[in-house]
Amino acid sequence: MEKEKLTYDIIESFLRKELKKTKHIMTWGTIGSLNINHDIDTIITKKPYSPSADFFKEIHTIFEKLDRYLYNNFKFKLIRFAHSVDEYLIAEYTPERKIMFHTMVYISFPQIKKDWEWAIDDKESIALILKRSYNCIYGEVENLFSKDFQKEIKFENVFTYLYLYDYLNSNLPRELLIKIMNSCFEYLYKKRLKIENPVANNEKEIKKYFYKLCNILDEMNKPK
Repeated sequence: MEKEKLTYDIIESFLRKELKKTKHIMTWGTIGSLNINHDIDTIITKKPYSPSADFFKEIHTIFEKLDRYLYNNFKFKLIRFAHSVDEYLIAEYTPERKIMFHTMVYISFPQIKKDWEWAIDDKESIALILKRSYNCIYGEVENLFSKDFQKEIKFENVFTYLYLYDYLNSNLPRELLIKIMNSCFEYLYKKRLKIENPVANNEKEIKKYFYKLCNILDEMNKPK
């Protein structure tokens, strides 16, 4: 199929079907333009009482399926990134035609506020921006303002770091992916949580230690 035949509507239709199967994603939607020739800004949030490991597994699985679908049907590779500069850096490692997803992944509303407040004007309301601009294809914008999602969670900053350095679904070369993710694990396990950091040797182990970290954080968040 030619490039012009791939549209955002086709991508959204695929995502809607996959999202119906999920149990731990609260909302999935876009903010900003839907120009597939640039990137698709996507905000994904977790159901308050769902395990964070299961939440991230669903995200990774959906993007893996979408990547296969795009490549098999349109010869596009999916690139997922969190830092804006990554759009250009990762693209250098992927010569194929690309669909870029700029993802922001959150477990609570206070985490969103902390992640966004440095970048917006003091007079702007994050809640108002989301109500006006967040277009959900799964869940409802109002879910963000539910009592449970408004609760502050311990180690929100660690979850923010984790999503910012989650390079799964980025289609990076294997050795580079392993190097980046092991650096992330060393920082979060060893320097932030003061526990021995594991070392991944392949993508399967990256996922294992990623989800293990999520489980550790969830355990630390349980009431004593």
